[in-house]
Amino acid sequence: MSAQVLSFNQSKPKNEVCRYIVVKAKIDKNSDLRFSISPEIMHWRDDLWIIDLNSTKRYWYATSLQKNQSLEDALKEQLNISLDSFQWINCKHPWQGLMLLPMLSEERRLYYFEEDYCQNLARSISWESWLKESDTLYKHLQNLVKQTALSKFSTKRSQLLRAMERLGLEDVYDLEQADTSSIQKRFGLWIAKLWEWTFPQKRSDLPLMQGLQDLNEFPWICEKPKQTAAKMRALDYSVDQWDQLEPFLQEDIAHIEKAFLRQKKISVCQIDWSLELYGGQSFSLKIDFRNPYAIFDDAPVFNTALTQARYQFEAWQKDLSEEKSFHDYLEAYKIVSWKLEVSKNIYLQQSEQSLEIDSGITNYYKILDLENKLPKPIEHYRIKKGFAIKAHETKEKTEGIFTQKDNLWTKTASHRPLYYKTTQKKLRNLPYRSFFLERNSTDWWKEEHSEDYNWDFYKSHYQRNWNWIVKNSFGEIYELGRFD
Repeated sequence: MSAQVLSFNQSKPKNEVCRYIVVKAKIDKNSDLRFSISPEIMHWRDDLWIIDLNSTKRYWYATSLQKNQSLEDALKEQLNISLDSFQWINCKHPWQGLMLLPMLSEERRLYYFEEDYCQNLARSISWESWLKESDTLYKHLQNLVKQTALSKFSTKRSQLLRAMERLGLEDVYDLEQADTSSIQKRFGLWIAKLWEWTFPQKRSDLPLMQGLQDLNEFPWICEKPKQTAAKMRALDYSVDQWDQLEPFLQEDIAHIEKAFLRQKKISVCQIDWSLELYGGQSFSLKIDFRNPYAIFDDAPVFNTALTQARYQFEAWQKDLSEEKSFHDYLEAYKIVSWKLEVSKNIYLQQSEQSLEIDSGITNYYKILDLENKLPKPIEHYRIKKGFAIKAHETKEKTEGIFTQKDNLWTKTASHRPLYYKTTQKKLRNLPYRSFFLERNSTDWWKEEHSEDYNWDFYKSHYQRNWNWIVKNSFGEIYELGRFD
């Protein structure tokens, strides 16, 4: 009888890499090697970093095809060059990786949050572990959200832990089917956000929509590169036509290319174009590239950069023409100066840079270069006619199936409050908006007149809260707790 040794890697899904990667590694905060995979990177705390692959994923996919390797191997190769040791996990939302990464041990292996091994670990996460990173979350939110919106964050967090202890629910996934609105009603907005980040709902299958639905108010604070390139220009005369400014813009892009000449590992992802008008107004245009732009390969014409700049300029001119004062004060809307600055770039390692220089002969990189010159994405979607009217009757119903603990949560939330008062508050009258819940009798078998010991429970709304009210057989009314 032979035994077979199974590896956790066998449970790894074969689907594509998700948008976010959470990395645990010692990275120099002043080193631009942080941007070796993507220009979108956030320092969470200490040695925890979050990488957004949205702007470079297609580039790395083309690179993996050229090298006859997987997308995971292409990303790992870059990290191996930049870092001595690291742990990383791929996930749909950063919070998923932040809560699960401390439970993973193997270095350099890319874990997938959706794989069976990670899902089994996630189902054992306690409420304390789930909230472990909430202190760091609070610090980041303080920089982005008004203090009034965070005033009850710590209180609601404590209430959640007490409520779960009373309900006997030890793990977060015991409430996987809980409704987000119910979580928010009882524990506030940001606890509900944590819930949505843990169980993100897929809103669309369209690739173009994926970048619009993932963060969901997560406090993303993007790191900025220490080394960049910029060029300011003051014109001798005001201009408002593309043919007039294009030669000057080409010279400034060439200046940026020369500033990066000693660092040919750099590929540009975004250029900020700040405009000053004759009338004193200021505007900022973003020259974005769908894929990393090898500015050195495009010299000396810089056709790709000028093409994207022209798209932005024409769109801006169209918006200006819709203003009421535009046609009356044309001179005031002419450009007198500007500043070009590279705001996002990636630092490719030498092994990748040599591949990028030779990329002009490959179809993969030709497609990426073509996409950088297009004004709109090449994907196009439309509604397809369908005649499967009865499909909903045969489709397997998965929603609405609750576990025993989910049923306990639902029934408890509707008939019993989560917060009980230590001292009962006596009321004069039953509130106007009161809904009968149930009737109980206390020790009726011990008394001759059992009807005197009935307790009627109500759900009543007053003072902007839903309260738990009891009325006894003697007409006495007490407030016992709160539902929200």
